[in-house]
Amino acid sequence: MIAAEETLRCRETVNGLTGLGDISKDFYYDETNNYRKFHFKSGRLNIEDVGEFLLGGVVVDKGRSIDISELKKEIRLDKTANELKFKHVAKGSLPDVLKSKKIKSVLEFLVNERIDVHFQRVNSFYWGIVDIIESVLSNLPNELKLCHWGIKDYLYNALTTDIENTVNMLHTYNYPDIDSSKISKFYDDVSCIVKRTTSTNKYLHESLLYALQIGGNQDEAVFIQDEEKLILVDNYSPFYRDRLLTFPASNHYLDMEENIKTSLDLTLNSFQGAPLLNYKFLNSHESDWIQLSDVIIGLTAKIINYCNRLSESELISFRRNIGNTESRILDLVEELITRSHDECRAYFHNVVPLSHLEVLGNLLRKLN
Repeated sequence: MIAAEETLRCRETVNGLTGLGDISKDFYYDETNNYRKFHFKSGRLNIEDVGEFLLGGVVVDKGRSIDISELKKEIRLDKTANELKFKHVAKGSLPDVLKSKKIKSVLEFLVNERIDVHFQRVNSFYWGIVDIIESVLSNLPNELKLCHWGIKDYLYNALTTDIENTVNMLHTYNYPDIDSSKISKFYDDVSCIVKRTTSTNKYLHESLLYALQIGGNQDEAVFIQDEEKLILVDNYSPFYRDRLLTFPASNHYLDMEENIKTSLDLTLNSFQGAPLLNYKFLNSHESDWIQLSDVIIGLTAKIINYCNRLSESELISFRRNIGNTESRILDLVEELITRSHDECRAYFHNVVPLSHLEVLGNLLRKLN
């Protein structure tokens, strides 16, 4: 049984968040990019173009109901569609999506109805490789411990810059099940990849190489040994469970995913000494809230995927040159996220490289 108190203590220690156990809301969820399992296969990753796993949607006061029938009429939802989904209101890449007046109508509805949003971002490859640093963290000097997020970010960017050699190297070592006799050579090979990349920050570049040197001198690397070989993400249920434990006094309504339901049902949660049964799976056509969540997560995924591919200057240029509808949609997204973040910072949880945290702001930030 997993106690919610452990997660709440972690949120307080790491993020400075308190009082989460007192928040009583209804959370509704949809997801995208749940790859079931992210792993090496025949010397390659089983998913080549990996998008961020997103889990989230809308959050409202407990017991609040909603009727979106008028909204469906306003956006002229096809009568053959028995529910509202992102694919019914927008298609194509982000520049095409931002031209959708239907998306604008849904966002205006959420803003006017004072409906908050929440989501968790997970970069699957980042999640899989940060344990290279986690395995040496306790042996780093305090100065480097304080900037471990920057070191992990630098490692991620170095490894993804040379992704083909990175994948070949990790596969060779059966990562993350590295034999003890090969720990030193493994860290040396990671260092070689880092050294071949162009330094973008001298301090982080040298700090990362120093951390990898320490790793090579260790007898063990606890988080990248004795794990299931060649598996970077075994399944995505821990990210669902994290939300249940972060808001234990709230109800969590999830779009039906049989494999996630099976996994969550196998391990019980607890809160204040009692079993914690605060989640329920629904079919999306049964819940207007989950249908709204589908639109939010679909749009957010398009935005994040686009932002992760462009530089800061390219995003600013894009924002400067878009039309009124596109600008209005981005303003609405920014308003929803800002208002929700002001309500509760924990509505948003990120397991992504530090440099990726800033990309949304580069696009959503209003230009003078």
